[in-house]
Amino acid sequence: ARAIVYAAARHVDANGDNQNPAHMAQKRHLAKAYQEFGSVLHPLREQCRAQRDRRHKSERQKKNWSDLDAIRRAVAGQARLFLRQTDVADTRHAWKDVQQLVAASLYVLIPPSRKDIMETAFLNDPSQDNIDDLISNGIANYIDMSGDQPAIVINNHKTNRLHGELIDDHDRTRRFPASGTMEQTETLDKLGFDVELCAKVLVHYAGLIDRHLGARNPLRRLFFVYKPGANVEKPSATTLGDRLKWFFYKFPEFVGKSLGCQMLRTITVTELHSDATMDNDELRQLADWMGHQLRTAQETYARS
Repeated sequence: ARAIVYAAARHVDANGDNQNPAHMAQKRHLAKAYQEFGSVLHPLREQCRAQRDRRHKSERQKKNWSDLDAIRRAVAGQARLFLRQTDVADTRHAWKDVQQLVAASLYVLIPPSRKDIMETAFLNDPSQDNIDDLISNGIANYIDMSGDQPAIVINNHKTNRLHGELIDDHDRTRRFPASGTMEQTETLDKLGFDVELCAKVLVHYAGLIDRHLGARNPLRRLFFVYKPGANVEKPSATTLGDRLKWFFYKFPEFVGKSLGCQMLRTITVTELHSDATMDNDELRQLADWMGHQLRTAQETYARS
């Protein structure tokens, strides 16, 4: 249709009198129509190209693929049960269970970040000294608990090609959401995330850590290795992924599935990019929340 309008515009331009007001009005009308067609077709063309260029699922991904709605139901259900939990037993197993739920909440109830959120700590009223102290202990990120709702503050080192090198430059950090605290928005709602439930989980978890571990978790780490009667220890590089996988192993519908960080990101992007009701602005916002570009989502994560 746009090609027809373009051809008509070329014909009118070649065969009319530019001094004739009616001819000029017709040219303006066709030019406007051409531009309007373009504004509609461009995002559709982007979506079609993204669908066409999708990489196919690997055999491993096919084996581990799970329904996003089922994943969300499992996490939300356990999160609501967790909010009723008043204490945590003084055992390694009990604290692993709690961390598994927190990890799942951060990867399912909100857009799963491609940045490394394993090294994260709670801060009630973060000062520069607090943040410097975290960085000196190898903790990249923190959850600001000073407002009515928590705010996740992510060190932007991975996107800026500084992975493994922590920095204290606030211009190179980002908050989730992009500004303010963790509150549900219309776009997050349409994308199927439950940010408010995740915020409640984090607030409740911070309280459990403070009441039951106190000085034994001096940096207030979210993820750690529990030691009976001693201070918690720094997690290993695979702790976050392990916590996620063990969370899902408990559910019959995920038996035999390995749902770690990368797999959950891939499922989330693929399912949402396959939803015809999502427009490019919403998918671009999703990509930003996840810490990458829309093109990265389309070419790296989305699968057919």
